[in-house]
This record gives sequence, structure tokens and C-alpha cells, in this order.
Amino acid sequence: MTGGLNARRPGSAGGALSLPIYRAGVGEPVLAAQLAARPLRGYSRTKALYGFIPLNRTMDKPANASELELSRKEAFNFALFQHHPAAMTVVDREGRVVKSSLARRALPIPLPDLGSELFSRAGGAEDGRLASELAACIASGEVRRLGEVAAGDRILELTISPFPDGAIVIVMDITERKRAEDEARARREELIRAQRLATIGTLVSGVAHEVSNPNNALLLSANALARLAPELIPDRSDSSGGEGEEGCARPAYGEMRAEALEQIEVIRRCAKRIQTTVSELKDYVRAEKSGMSDNVDLNAVMRGACEILAPVIRKATTRFTMLEDPDLPRVRGSRQRLEQVVVNMVSNACQALGGPDKAVSVRTVRDGAAGRAGIEVKDEGCGMTPETLARIRDPFFTTRHDAGGTGLGLSVSDNIVTAHGGCLDFQSRPGMGTAATMWLPAAVPAERKGET
Repeated sequence: MTGGLNARRPGSAGGALSLPIYRAGVGEPVLAAQLAARPLRGYSRTKALYGFIPLNRTMDKPANASELELSRKEAFNFALFQHHPAAMTVVDREGRVVKSSLARRALPIPLPDLGSELFSRAGGAEDGRLASELAACIASGEVRRLGEVAAGDRILELTISPFPDGAIVIVMDITERKRAEDEARARREELIRAQRLATIGTLVSGVAHEVSNPNNALLLSANALARLAPELIPDRSDSSGGEGEEGCARPAYGEMRAEALEQIEVIRRCAKRIQTTVSELKDYVRAEKSGMSDNVDLNAVMRGACEILAPVIRKATTRFTMLEDPDLPRVRGSRQRLEQVVVNMVSNACQALGGPDKAVSVRTVRDGAAGRAGIEVKDEGCGMTPETLARIRDPFFTTRHDAGGTGLGLSVSDNIVTAHGGCLDFQSRPGMGTAATMWLPAAVPAERKGET
């Protein structure tokens, strides 16, 4: 059958036309189809692509029932193909493109020209594999499903459904679904990790308690010994040595006394260090009760974080410096949460270093004009590209997958600082290191709270 258009041009979604259909060799129409036209989604009114859906048919002459049934099926198939949300491309038995649905044209991946190969064997290993799958599907007549096919930055899922004259290739863009699945998987893993950390926190509290008791006794004894030592080991003017057993030279009394006093002081300092470390660990894992209204000294926050990370810092670099600003204003918030942020910042700086000869510096800073105070962490590490810098706050984004990075440290830190009314600022260049600064609003002094 052949058709010809003889109607007004549809000018709106309600436009209609009459389509007379002729049988080959017959001068009079055998069928007149009344069709409606509307602009298809994605096109403007001025440059509209029109799709036609049969509304009703009026017979000018009787037609064969099979012809009517065929006409209805063709109209149904056309509407189903063009307006189905799945992206579809029809190819012939040689794999050349015959037509594509509107959804396929809307995909953000290139569409081959009509008559060209959908998958070219010369287009690379992936295209070659898909071309082989398509040919095998057409030859065998069996449906094939191909999951997670990479197409640039998109992830596709393909279904190849053969029919006698070729095949229909159905494409589903599953990029967002895969991203959501990956994020959900990462969240599950992070929950498991959080549970482990909670368990470790409980163990740390228990170990800290067990270490604290004997260490407190050791510290008390060391202090007492340091106080009594000068009397137990009196200073003598005679510092001459002499001979010990078997004629060996004996150290002078004064040297022995000085050495004994120094060893007592070493014991006292080590016990004090254990006490400080245990106290910082207990504070770090203790459930928070004070809320966000504490008057926080950022110098103390910096010292506490660096004390917790002392073994990590010593292992990472031989050039570590910490500088306090004695005139630094205090801030309002939670010391425990702010310490968590600084621990993350210093830990990241240590991990970015290429060797122990690279430096890390930590200092407290203030910006009087902006009324804020902060902690700055600088490193001489590998630095970051602008693309990485733009994503470091994103949840689950990490450049250290192989080292067990979760991509949540900076995301959580950013949320904590934002909740305090502050911000995290990053300056970085590849190969030039990174400077990370936590800025927080300075607390208003008590005598100025009532001023306007």
C-alpha cells in the first residue's frame, strides 16, 4: 500500500490530518485514516518533530480484514517503538542501523548514522566484542543480555533481541543506578567499620583504665623518688673515682649521682607522657555530653590532636613543627569534635608525604578582620589537581582506595566544621603540597555580648 498526505498542517497538539491509503494498481483509496499529531518530547514548538497516533478510521471502500489487522498492528508497533522509554536501535542482519527510537536519540552517547555499523570491529576491543555478540545473536536467534558495558563515562546494559531481518538492540543507561549501588555498598562497609571502631573505642577505654592504674603508681613513686634522691644520694665534693673489682676504673661519685638523678627524671617524664596519652585517648573516645556551647581553646585542640597522632607523625616525617598563637581568641563549640577534624587533617598530611624528609607544620591562626580563628596544617606532599580538589568533600571520594581509604574523613569533618559555623579551606597544587585550614567564628568576649 502507498499513502499520501492531503490535509492541513497540524499547528498544535490537537492538529489532525487525513491519510488516504491506496492499494498498488488501484486508482481509488481503500482506507482513510484519521490521525492526530503532537510535538514529541524534547523538541520546541517552532522546530517540532511530530509523531502520529491513529484516532479512528473511516472506510471509503471495504478493505480486507487482514489488511485492517495489519494496519492496526503496524500503528501499534510504531507507537510502542518510538515512545517506549527504553532506548532501542533496529539493525539488519549485517549489523547496520535501520532506525532508532526517540529514547535512544536522547541518550548522552553518540548515535551511529543510518546504514552504518552499530558496533564497528575497527572501533576498539569493546566495540569488537559487541559486534561479535550481535552477530552471534542474529545467527543463533537467541536473546543475549550484556551487563555493564562502558561507553565513555556512562555504564550501559544491553539486550539484543533477534528477529528474522536483524535484531533490536535495547540500551539502558544504568550509570546512576550503579553509582547508587556503589554508594550504598560503601555505606554498608562504613557502618561495619564504624561498628569495629566503636568496639575498638570500648577496648581502648578498658586498656586505658588498666594502664592508668599502674602508671599512676609509677608516676607517684617517680615523683617521690625525684624529691628524695638529693637526700638519698648527697652531693660530695670528692668526685674522684678509683678502682672497682678486678682493677676496673670506677666512675667518679659525682658522675654516678648525676646519672642516677637523670634516670629518675627520665622515668618521671615517661610516666607523665603515658598519663597524658591515656587521658587524650579516653577523651577522644568518650561519649560527648557538653554539646556545642563550650568555650574552646584551639591551641589545646591542636596539642591534643598532635599528641594522639604522635607515633604517626614520628613515622611519617622528621620535620614536624607546631606553633601556637598565644593571643588566639577562643571559639564556641565541641572540643571533641574539633579535635576529630584536626586529627583527620594531620593524618591526611602525613599520608600525603613522599618520605620522612618532607615537612608537616601545624599552627593556630587568626583573622581579626573577619573575626575568626583557626588551625592550619601544611604539608610538602604530592598535592592535588583542581579536579581532585573540587571533589574532596564528596562522601566516599578518596584517592587512597588501595590504602583502605573510605572517602568519609573530610566529608564528616566538613559537616562538623559547618555545624560550628565555620569552613574548611584548601590550597593545593600537584607536587607542591597542600595547606588545609579550619576556620571558625571567634567567640564574643563576655563583656561585649550585650553590645550592639
